[in-house]
Amino acid sequence: MASNLPWKLVQNIRDHATRQGEDIAAAYSFSEPPINPLIIIAEEGSIHAEGDDLGEAFDGRLEYVKGGRFLLVYNTKYDAWPHTGPHHPKVRFTIGHELGHYFIDEHRTLLRNGGPQYTCATEFESDPQMEQEADCFAAGLLMPSRLLSPKVNRITAPTLADVQKTAKAFDVSMTSMLVRWVRLSDFPCGVFSFVGDSIRWGWVSNAFASIGAFRKHTGPVRSPDASRFLRSGPLTQYRESSGLGYLHYWVDTEHTGLSVQEFYAVIPYSNHVLAFITADEDDLPNASED
Repeated sequence: MASNLPWKLVQNIRDHATRQGEDIAAAYSFSEPPINPLIIIAEEGSIHAEGDDLGEAFDGRLEYVKGGRFLLVYNTKYDAWPHTGPHHPKVRFTIGHELGHYFIDEHRTLLRNGGPQYTCATEFESDPQMEQEADCFAAGLLMPSRLLSPKVNRITAPTLADVQKTAKAFDVSMTSMLVRWVRLSDFPCGVFSFVGDSIRWGWVSNAFASIGAFRKHTGPVRSPDASRFLRSGPLTQYRESSGLGYLHYWVDTEHTGLSVQEFYAVIPYSNHVLAFITADEDDLPNASED
């Protein structure tokens, strides 16, 4: 799909993929986290999975073999980083991502008709629309709204500690949990990824989108506190901090006086920094009229 589709249409497509992931989690009767995508593969019958340390080659790949069967290959290099389950959360997300290519009809049909195999980086690191769809499917599969939303929306002013605790319960990474948290939150918040003082991607909650603040800045990070954090240490080990800023540091908005709390965390296995921002909902324009 073309990357220049209207923002609203792109979001609708991604939301549909997320719901498909949630439907698969429900179909396989997962009633509590964590959700194990390898159980789905074991029960599916027409898909076989193989994992190995593939270095920098790719995170995951799905290919059509023959006779209606598919081969899912996932990179276990991230298992070298600390984790609690059989695989690092990044590996689990990759498996969920490739299952997205398998369960989304258009993706599976393309493979069966001789289209190229899906080889990519996962966890919101690839730009093509189909890869973003597969990422959204994985987020819905591993973090269904029926299980996660009640936890997200009982906390009006979340911190990184709240997100970390929930990510551990779902056995997912901070990256995927923050994206999913923001997408499910009823409160004003957003998450942004940056490397080398340049924002790569960003997501905001509906509370920010409703006031027109949804397009991330494409240039350098504008927050002085975030820039100081980036310069204060390496990207090779986990560290975190917090600061203060304004919404217009992160997204295009006319509401330049809207202050936000900023939380930062280095994600060492992918060498990037996450910024989680929150605002007081009473500070939003027209909040008193809602």
